[in-house]
Amino acid sequence: MVGVHGYGYTEGGLSLRPVPMILCSVPGQPVCQQTLGPSNHLPNKVILLFGHDQSRKGLFKDDLMNYLFDVQRCDTHRLILIDDDSTESDPDVIRVYVVNKMERQNLPFNIILIDLPSLGSVGEAERDMRIMHNLEEFLQHNFGTTMVDSVNFVASSCTDQLHTLDNTYRLLSLCFSELESITQILVIDSTSYMPLLNSLKECNIKYRNFFVFDSGISSNDVSDEERFLVSIFQYFDYHGVDDFFQELTEMSPQTMSLLRHVKEGRVDVGDMSRLRILHRFSETIGTIGDLSFRQVAMESEYRDEVTKTELLTVGETNNKSAKTMLLVGNGSSGKTTLLTAIVNHIFGINYQDKFRLLVDGDPLCRLRKDQNLKKTKFTTAYTFNILPSPYDRHKIIIFDTPGLKSAEDQSYNKSLITSLTSLRRQCGIAQFDVIAYVAPAGMAKIQDSYRAVYKQLYSLMVDEGSEKLIILATQSDAKRPPVVTAMRNLGLPFVKSFKFNSHTLLTDVHLCDEIDPTHHTLCQLYWKIEQHSLSSFCSELLS
Repeated sequence: MVGVHGYGYTEGGLSLRPVPMILCSVPGQPVCQQTLGPSNHLPNKVILLFGHDQSRKGLFKDDLMNYLFDVQRCDTHRLILIDDDSTESDPDVIRVYVVNKMERQNLPFNIILIDLPSLGSVGEAERDMRIMHNLEEFLQHNFGTTMVDSVNFVASSCTDQLHTLDNTYRLLSLCFSELESITQILVIDSTSYMPLLNSLKECNIKYRNFFVFDSGISSNDVSDEERFLVSIFQYFDYHGVDDFFQELTEMSPQTMSLLRHVKEGRVDVGDMSRLRILHRFSETIGTIGDLSFRQVAMESEYRDEVTKTELLTVGETNNKSAKTMLLVGNGSSGKTTLLTAIVNHIFGINYQDKFRLLVDGDPLCRLRKDQNLKKTKFTTAYTFNILPSPYDRHKIIIFDTPGLKSAEDQSYNKSLITSLTSLRRQCGIAQFDVIAYVAPAGMAKIQDSYRAVYKQLYSLMVDEGSEKLIILATQSDAKRPPVVTAMRNLGLPFVKSFKFNSHTLLTDVHLCDEIDPTHHTLCQLYWKIEQHSLSSFCSELLS
């Protein structure tokens, strides 16, 4: 039995030997460097290693060490890399292994293997930028260059962590001008890699090479210890590593230029964070022209077929303060379209983006002129636990309701109010911050049959009197909306009104219109006006 820093395994007489690396950095620094062998004048090959699965990266690093020192299957030992214990608890440390050429090595260069922390998580854009910034400074300071020969993503056939790989790839695209030429995908312990290949294509992740390292494990239902033993002792893949180094020899290095791009203002961390959230919590469901539509991927936390209520959430539950709004109005008042506009705004969708967000498929059905449109039947609470800046300090809950009916249908309106009350309790909400009455701007008179409904709704929904009652006028133009005067005549304490016209929200504004040269100018103007109204309304919600 051989004991090496917690490892004590034998298999048919085999033993594990730690590579005798020398620690060359001070504890507490962002980079932990270990070196093997004396320095020389040979060229360096810089290999970057990315991946979410630390155990798989560890297997690959051990494979490289055994290959470099010509360990054969018939040998009675295997080499392993042991990290410095002082940095074990730091998830942000960059681990650098400098292997200078020694007599037993056949390669005509030194190896600088750099193991990066797991990158690409939602909400970690600033942290990831800091890590890459530290890497570039380290390379420049210690080696006088920021040239990188190979960027490697250690992945598995499982696509669960594909979003982090995608985000990391986007980050690296800001660092290297021709990332594709030095990018390689390394699949460890894979029995079926076709799903990963298809997913990489869908995400437009381009790469030079795709390596599959055969560990000999045919099942994913094995422990990390079993996987380690089988890979190290029995199925070391010399052929795969040999191909890897052959490609490394032929690749032309790329200069890492993140710091320069930051100084030139070409890197927007806020936008990077926004896109990470969008790609993590939405998926494309259709296109019209060049404009794609992404469905917000919401999880159903609660659904009651009897009361027709549902709670949908995005992101993990957190302790952020909740800001809640209630959208009510007659049928066809524009609540669903306005809800779509609000969601696009709080997720930071820009005019230039070639996609829009949907919380349900109804707006897309309307654009396609689908005759089987589904009216809103459920009272739904949409809880957005994670949002990009400037709305990231709160979670926003939007209650959307079916259209109100006239006073003649008292049973329906009463059941709707009962459903609202029930759903509010289910969400743990004591009161609404904003109660928004949605109505078309041109509605100059409110029928007497609806007056009683609006007043009844207000009296039952207001508990402490601190709720803000607001008018949202849809389909507005430059004139003062007549519906504002009509609503104020109800005698309810409306505090403000906002005008909206969302007709450019779901329009492919990027299409060229040769007949009308003012098309883009007007679309952009309408978009700007709409965003101003949405920003003002959301500020009222958060205040």
